[in-house]
Amino acid sequence: MNTINVALFCLIFIPISLLQIALPYLTRRTISFGITISEEVWNSTPVADMRKRYALLSTAFCLILGIAFGVAAIQMNGNTLGIAIAGFAIVLLIGTFALHLYFYGKMKALKASLPAAPAPGKTALSLDTSFRKQRLVMSGKWYLIHLAVIIACAVFALAQYDRIPEQIPMHYDLNGNVDRMEDKSIRLLLLPNLLQLFMTGLLLFINFIIYKSKQQLNPADPQESSRTNAAFRRRWSVFNFAMSLLLVMLFFFMQLTMIYSIDPKWIFPVALAVPILIIAGSIWLSFSTGQSGTRLARKSGAGGNPTAVPVDDDRHWKLGGSTYYNPNDPSLFIEKRVGIGWTVNFARPLAWVFVLAPFVIIALLLVFTS
Repeated sequence: MNTINVALFCLIFIPISLLQIALPYLTRRTISFGITISEEVWNSTPVADMRKRYALLSTAFCLILGIAFGVAAIQMNGNTLGIAIAGFAIVLLIGTFALHLYFYGKMKALKASLPAAPAPGKTALSLDTSFRKQRLVMSGKWYLIHLAVIIACAVFALAQYDRIPEQIPMHYDLNGNVDRMEDKSIRLLLLPNLLQLFMTGLLLFINFIIYKSKQQLNPADPQESSRTNAAFRRRWSVFNFAMSLLLVMLFFFMQLTMIYSIDPKWIFPVALAVPILIIAGSIWLSFSTGQSGTRLARKSGAGGNPTAVPVDDDRHWKLGGSTYYNPNDPSLFIEKRVGIGWTVNFARPLAWVFVLAPFVIIALLLVFTS
C-alpha cells in the first residue's frame, strides 16, 4: 500500500472500529445491548463486566481483521482497493453486529434472572411537557445560507462555460490523476450543484428528525435527563449544519476542477480534508455526548431514583434492538436503541417513504448523469 492507500484505509477502519468497540458505553443507561433495564442494573458488576468483554472481543476482532486486510492490500492496485475497502467495512460491521447479538442474548438471559422485576403497570414513563418549548435545534432558516451559496456556485459556473475545454474531468484516481473525461455540457457542469441541493435537503431533513423525534426520558432522573437530551439534540443540530456547509464547499471544489486545471497534487488532500473533519467531529460528538446526552455531566445535587425502571418495550425492538416496529406508537422518528442517532418506526407506512426516498433520488441523479 502506498501512503494514500494507507490514509484511505485508516480513514475507514479507525472510525468504524472505534464506534463499534465503544457501542455499549455510548447508549442510554436504561439500555444494555438492546435490552431495557434500570440505571442501577446498568451500573451493576455483571453488566459492567459484559460491556468490558464485548469491548475486548470486538477490539481483538477489529485488529485481526485490520491486519489481515492490510497484508492483503499490499498486493492490490488502486482499482481493486476501493472494492476491497467496501468489502472490509461490510465484514467489520457484520462481525461486530454478530458479537452484539451474542451479548444481546446474554443480556436477555441476565434480565430474566433478575429478581422483582416491576409489573408493567408500575414501570415509569416520564414526560416533560415544556420540552419542545426549548430551542432544541437550529432553525431551518439557517439553511438559506446554503441555498444562497449553491445559487452563487451555479451562476459562477455558467458564467465560465465558454472558457471550459471541450472535455472536462469527471473522475480522479487515488493519486489525483484524471481517469475519466466527458464532453462538456451544462448538465455535467451543474451536477455538483444538484449534489449540493441533495445533500443540503437530506441534512435539513435530518435536522427536522432531530427536533421531531420521540421524547425518551430516564425515569431515574427525568429532570436531568430532559436537560441532557435537549443538549444532545442541539449539539447534533449544530454539527449537522456545519457538516452540510462543508459538503456544499466540497462539491464546489469539484466544480472548480471542471473549470480550471488544478494541480493534481492538491486534488486528493482537499477532497480528503472534508471527510476527515466530518468523521473526526462525529466521533468527538459521539464520545463526548453519548446517545440522548447520557455522557454529559449531570448537575450536582440533582435528585433521582436509580432503581426506577422505564417502560419495557423490548418486544417492539427487533434484530437485537436495532429495528423498531410498533403499530400502536404514533411516533414516526425515535432515537436508536443501539448506537448513536435516530431511526424510524417501521410500523408507520410513511417511514418507508423516508427510508426509500434517498435511494430514489440517487437513482434519478445517476440517470441524469448517464
